[in-house]
Amino acid sequence: MKNLKLSLTILLLAGIGVFSACQKDQMNTDLQNEDITREANVAFADHQSAYVDALTQAVSWNVITPLNSASVLSPCSTVTYDTSSVVKTVTIDFGSVPCQVPNGEEFRQGTLIITWTGNMLDSGTVKTITPQNYYVGDSASRMNKFEFSKTITNMGKNEKGNTHFLVEMKNATLTLWDGGTITWNGNHDREWVQGAQTPNRSDDVFLITGGSNGIDRKGEPFTAEILKPLRKDDCEWIVSGTKIVTHGDNSSRTIDYGDGNCDDLATVTLSNGTTRTIHIDKP
Repeated sequence: MKNLKLSLTILLLAGIGVFSACQKDQMNTDLQNEDITREANVAFADHQSAYVDALTQAVSWNVITPLNSASVLSPCSTVTYDTSSVVKTVTIDFGSVPCQVPNGEEFRQGTLIITWTGNMLDSGTVKTITPQNYYVGDSASRMNKFEFSKTITNMGKNEKGNTHFLVEMKNATLTLWDGGTITWNGNHDREWVQGAQTPNRSDDVFLITGGSNGIDRKGEPFTAEILKPLRKDDCEWIVSGTKIVTHGDNSSRTIDYGDGNCDDLATVTLSNGTTRTIHIDKP
């Protein structure tokens, strides 16, 4: 009987140990998933910011070079130009309900207002982008509100002879469809490395450097620094480059946007070496 009790005790302790180990494994998995989600939020914000830059560049330069707006906008959007004043204005209205864009993978809603002080090819020209009730999502039922104040200043030629722009993002807030919120400010340099000599948008290539800081969806501060310049060309997405993101707990993760392929994929690597592929059009 004594041996039976001892055996039962050993089995019970072993069971508790296995249960505790399973609980620990599940907790680690949950934490890793949470970390991946936070970096997916950052990648989504990067993508949306770059998309707004490319979109507003295309429609604001329509005054200089004719543009087929249908190639970057959706049939349910309206573009209005007011170029009679010194400060010119373009308004892009996606409508009051979610509107699917040409790539078929995203929906947009609301208005973007763009003003600029001169020819965007001229040094010193400043472009300002202001959203009004602007939303973006991967489906009509998962719309994320994007609020910000962005200025883009033509800084002239850099030491390489390329035109570059100072991009300042202020008081940005991304309110996610599931209730999460991310806030940040950022300063980036957008270097025009290819296509500046032609009126054709399809050959334009920009390299983006710089960083940002803010508060993530857990309420913790974070900083993000571009390690390898983010490359934005005629593709819908950022096609290459890496960024390191450090959160309030001092843990760092890297986001790798790929090797140049035109897709919505990026790879997140956690500090423990865990990697996960994410879709940057989904926060």
